[in-house]
Order: sequence, then structure tokens, then C-alpha cells
Amino acid sequence: MALQERDPSPAELRTRLGENLQQLSRASPSISALCRELGINRTQFNRYRAGESFPRPDVLYRICRYFKVDARILLEPVEIVAAAANGPFLHPEVREYLPHKGPEQLDVVLPDGLFRFVRPSAVHQDSYIRGLFLVYRKDGHAFLRGYDPARSVSDGGREKSPAAREFRGALLPQGAGYMAVTARRDGVGMAYNVMEPVKGRRTMWRGFVSWPDVPNGERRRKERQLHEFLGDDPAKVMAAARSAGWCEAGDLDDEDLAYLRG
Repeated sequence: MALQERDPSPAELRTRLGENLQQLSRASPSISALCRELGINRTQFNRYRAGESFPRPDVLYRICRYFKVDARILLEPVEIVAAAANGPFLHPEVREYLPHKGPEQLDVVLPDGLFRFVRPSAVHQDSYIRGLFLVYRKDGHAFLRGYDPARSVSDGGREKSPAAREFRGALLPQGAGYMAVTARRDGVGMAYNVMEPVKGRRTMWRGFVSWPDVPNGERRRKERQLHEFLGDDPAKVMAAARSAGWCEAGDLDDEDLAYLRG
């Protein structure tokens, strides 16, 4: 029979919260200024930090919102809570090994806005796929989202509803360029993208996309691709949207075609 986990005592909850509040408040220039921002009496806040008292639910909510943590600060060390919230790349186990630069570094190489992607078809010989995706920032991270072109999806036998075609991903700086992990809902069609800037063409990036879950022999697992930033030109954006889907070699720029063909 499995042993039942013991519930923490009130004293243990107060102690854990106090230790976490001590660590969270170290970054503040002064406890007085922090208490003013929180709207909490300084004497009372110091009692929370010392593990002598426990905040009301509304005060606990205010503390969690301010420090961008959740109620697990009652049960776990704050570094574990923060690592879980930030994802595996920022976990202490691998933080010093994997890229975890902030969005300010990625801003240098990749602006927010609409992009066009072009890559060879992994199914049809001598055909290419063009589509759009949006790059945006949220909660200090860079993301992308887009839709597989309806025309290319229907030709491939997949469901063509917007929900089935939508893909999303996270972006990370990589050298002078960036990398992205993308997938459709529930991890379907996961892809790894590695891109670098094209010299002399500041709105273009080139690189590779690979699909690790493609069965051997079904189609190619890796293709060259291009990403182009479309900017704020409505005519350019509309033209890119109208051209989304399958295209032939004659529809592409000679330099782009030469790269995609390798």
C-alpha cells in the first residue's frame, strides 16, 4: 500500500513562505520601498519574512502577482517555482549549457511582424510551398504563429480547417540568427528550424527545417528554406498572402531558387 504524503503543518508553511519572501525581496533596493509598492505594512511584511505570520488570501495574491510566482511558494523553494514557470531551458540543471538569452538579443536579428516562408515541397518534386507567419513577443519571450497554406494542405490529404492548419513555436537567438521549434496542436508535425541572415539582404534569412517524426521513406525529413520579413507594406503583405500555397520554380527569385535547390 502506498504511503500517504504528510500534509505540511502551519508552521512549516509559514517557514517556507518566509524563506521564499526573503529571497524574492533581495532584489529590491529597500524593504520600505517594496512594501509601498505592495501596499503592505512593513512590520507585517517583516513578520511574513520571518515566518511568524501568514498573509490573508488577498495579500498573498498581491505578493504572488508582484513577484510573478504562484501559490507554490508556500510549498517549494522559489528557485524551483521560477524554473518550472520559465520552462526547461532556464532550469538550473541545464541553464549554463543551453541558450537562454533574453528577447532583447533576439530583437537585434528578428523584428516583430509578418514573415513569408518558402521551402521545397517534401512531397511533390520540383514544387515549392510559400506561406506566412507572425513573430511577436509575450511575457518576455519571442514566439511565432501561422497557418499551413490551405491549398498545400488539401493537396496533401490533410484536414484544411484553420485549427488543423495552425502552427505555433518559440524562438531563440542562435549565433547571428535564430532557431525555432514549431508544431501544430498537440505536437503534430513538430519541426526544428535553424536560420541565419543573408548577407546584403537585411530582410532575408536562410537555413533548414527538419521534421523528426516523419517515418523513413515517406518523405524527406529535411529541407532548405527562406524567411523574408514583409514589414508594414500592405501591398507586399497582400501579395504574399495571395501567393501562399504551391508554386513552381519560375515563380521564385533566381537567387532564392539557387539556394533552395542547393
